[in-house]
Amino acid sequence: MLFSDGSKYEDISKVIIFATYNVITEAACPLGYLLLKCLRTYLIVDMYVALEVHTQTTIQEGRAAILAFGADLTAYMNAVADTEFDDKNWGAIIKLHLWVHIFDDIKDKGVSRNSNTKPNEKLHGPLKKHYLRRTNFKDVAPQILRAEHICCVARIMREDLLHYDKNIGEGPDIPEDIEGDSESIVTHVHLGAAQPTISIPVLRALYQHDTALCKITSHNIIKFFGERLTLEDLTMPLNKIEIIRDEITEFQYLKVAFTSTVDWRCSQDNLRRNPLFHGRERQDCVILHETEDTITFAKLLFLFKCSINNGKGPYSLALVQKYNMYIPRRERLASDKELGMIRVRSHPRKDSTFIFVDSIIRGAMLVSTFDDRVSDECFVVDSVDTDMFLRLKNRNRTPLYNM
Repeated sequence: MLFSDGSKYEDISKVIIFATYNVITEAACPLGYLLLKCLRTYLIVDMYVALEVHTQTTIQEGRAAILAFGADLTAYMNAVADTEFDDKNWGAIIKLHLWVHIFDDIKDKGVSRNSNTKPNEKLHGPLKKHYLRRTNFKDVAPQILRAEHICCVARIMREDLLHYDKNIGEGPDIPEDIEGDSESIVTHVHLGAAQPTISIPVLRALYQHDTALCKITSHNIIKFFGERLTLEDLTMPLNKIEIIRDEITEFQYLKVAFTSTVDWRCSQDNLRRNPLFHGRERQDCVILHETEDTITFAKLLFLFKCSINNGKGPYSLALVQKYNMYIPRRERLASDKELGMIRVRSHPRKDSTFIFVDSIIRGAMLVSTFDDRVSDECFVVDSVDTDMFLRLKNRNRTPLYNM
């Protein structure tokens, strides 16, 4: 590797376990398998350390994760003793001395992002600009410090002005029983990259050989509306539901806003379902509310809007392939549990179903198991970000997941 910024090695460590899962097995390579277990527990510790907000629970779980990593690392070091792999100083490589007191530091000084250098890791962008634009390239430290001080003062002044403008611009509180304009209501999903409107028969003809997309018919869409819409939103009688002009509009981009389980702030995912995205097909995966009490994973196969003859809409729909097919216990490998892998199995593509786009919670990253025996199973990557890590970490504490 010729270049590394502050997160490249960390990003590689998050995916290497999924790439080597079927190659480095306990039977084929016992030492490598022990190393994979170390890598998995290392990632768990890293995710706890990276949390933007901590609670007593996460700190306790983080301490337990460090102990688990220590046990796995000790087992690996004992196994490689007196072998060619015995020359690694793991304490120096991964800075174990820091982990001994990391959660004490978090309790005393705040979360880890307050004291790390990652925000400026890309060649330390702001400092690099100061060096290039504000110094004479000699004795640069005092000059960079002076430039950074000026920038900090300017930022504080701007924040004060913005805060002042906000305070004097606020009007009287609006009573809770006064409803805002309907156009000001912000939904948590937004469809983009609209394609030309197309008639449903023409669309069906285009995808007649696709076992999933050929299900996009007027009959199936009307049946979905009849089953999912409330009586107030349906036309009467029910057999008179019609799709306006028998047309739909396809979209290839989806922005989903969601509340983070880490810091309770609004985050967003940019998702795509595009048949030709930079030269190849892209079908992102999501977490969605299957029912009021059940959450599951799914792959986006088609995004579209259509209107029916009820004077409302248009409605945003998606055709998805769900990953909630039951996997018998005898087909679940012991290594899944030992390595903390979450295996999900999809329904056949021909059994894809419609959903309202509003039921999507956020995006998800699923990777193939690369198992020659089955082609419909994936692993869920829980280390993609801290929100996903906590959501999946808590999956056994609530009945929300149907996997």
